[in-house]
Amino acid sequence: MIFDFEYDQIFKEKITNSDQLITVTPIIYNHNGQEKRILLLRINKQLRSVLFTTYPDENTDDSSFTGKILMQNLNGEFINGYRVKNGLLTSQFILKNSSKYSYE
Repeated sequence: MIFDFEYDQIFKEKITNSDQLITVTPIIYNHNGQEKRILLLRINKQLRSVLFTTYPDENTDDSSFTGKILMQNLNGEFINGYRVKNGLLTSQFILKNSSKYSYE
C-alpha cells in the first residue's frame, strides 16, 4: 500500500486506562468520509504498527462515532475489526472457517 502521510499532523495520544502513548500519523485520504491513519506503539521494546481505518455511517456525528473500524497490517492483511454504535463497540468481525479475524 502506498499512502501520502500528513507528516506535519503527527501527534501522540494517551491510551485510555493506561499511562502509555500511541503515535498517530494521519494519511491523506478522503473517500466517503473514511479516515485512515497509521498507529505506532512500542510493546516490549518492539515497535508495532497498524493501519487504522474508520468507515462512518451516514448518521454519525462529531460527538459520537457510528460505523465500522478496520485494522490491518501495513501489507493490508486483516488484524481486527468492529462495528460501533454511538461510540460503543457492538460487534467484532471474524473470518469464516478460521481462528483469525476478518472484515466482511
